[in-house]
Amino acid sequence: MAHSQFRNELTAKIREAVARARGSGSIPHPGTIGALREAFVRESIGPVLRADVKSTNGHVIDRSGGYSKQIDVLLYSGIILPVLFRDKPSLVPIESCLYAMEVKSKSTKAEMLDAIQSP
Repeated sequence: MAHSQFRNELTAKIREAVARARGSGSIPHPGTIGALREAFVRESIGPVLRADVKSTNGHVIDRSGGYSKQIDVLLYSGIILPVLFRDKPSLVPIESCLYAMEVKSKSTKAEMLDAIQSP
C-alpha cells in the first residue's frame, strides 16, 4: 500500500487537475479547452513519473514509416530512442513509447472503440 503522505499528495494533484479542467469549460474555443485539459493531465502525472519517463503529445512512429493518429498524452522512455520535435507535437518511436492516453471531456462508446482500434 502506498504511504499515506504520497497518496494524499497525489490525490490533491488529481483534484487540482479536475478543478482546473472544469474551470476551463468557460473558454469558448473547444480546441483550447482540449489543449488545456491535456496539459493538466501531463502536469498532474509528471511529479510521479520516474526521472527517465517523459510526457508529450503527438504521434507514435515505427520503422516502416507508419504513424498513429494524434495522441493527447504519450509517456515515453527518455533513454531508449530520441524523440523527434520535442516541442509539441512530438514524434515518438514506438520502441520508446510506454503509454498512450486520450483526454476526453465526455466519452461515448463509439469514441472508446475508435480509440482502442486506432492504429
